[in-house]
Amino acid sequence: MEEYPGNHRAFCIRAYYRNGDSIVSAQRLYRAEFHVRNAPKDDTIRKLIRMFENTGSSVKIHHPGRPRSVRTQQAIEEVRVSVRQNPSQSVRKRGQGLSIKKSSLYTILKKDFNAETWFQPDGATCHTSNQSLAVVNQLFPEKVISRRGTINWPPRSPDLTPLDYFMWGYIEQKVYENKPPTLLQLKHNIRTEMAAISGEMCRRVVANFRFRLEECQQSEGQHLDNIILAN
Repeated sequence: MEEYPGNHRAFCIRAYYRNGDSIVSAQRLYRAEFHVRNAPKDDTIRKLIRMFENTGSSVKIHHPGRPRSVRTQQAIEEVRVSVRQNPSQSVRKRGQGLSIKKSSLYTILKKDFNAETWFQPDGATCHTSNQSLAVVNQLFPEKVISRRGTINWPPRSPDLTPLDYFMWGYIEQKVYENKPPTLLQLKHNIRTEMAAISGEMCRRVVANFRFRLEECQQSEGQHLDNIILAN
């Protein structure tokens, strides 16, 4: 990536977000601000945005010394914050960013962060492949709701799966409100809207899920013809 001073990097990021996530607008404003003919290339600005969204900074943070091999409460909390901010980041990159050894990070993710967490994907067959399940079972041992999981995923039952009856429709509506013009903006919208889901909303969804289970039990597992329920 091209090298630019910190204030130049910060200007590119601000100009990008303030002008509808437009790289072209950011480049035009950069040339006018710094009185130069050449602005950072498209790929450079994309990398700056990704770095900022992943780390909250426009510069690489170098941690002194070797990666930590620790499992302290501080390290656990750092991992928790990192996962919330960027849940899709790989273990290797997360460990590098936090300066925590890969083995220690795996231990924290497995024994601390996921100790009380159950994982339930939707019914897509790619989620039940041998490769996918191997990773999921490692991160959520004995806590997977899925076909071939700890608890069987209810087959062909979208009315009993919060991801189907709530999450996908809600997120899709929110994400496309501003009609994201680029893939980068789409990813940004998804992360923003996922992070904005409140605990109260999750509690309402779970309460609704319990109601659906009761309806299913009363109908003895038959079709839920009249289940139009508010989330």
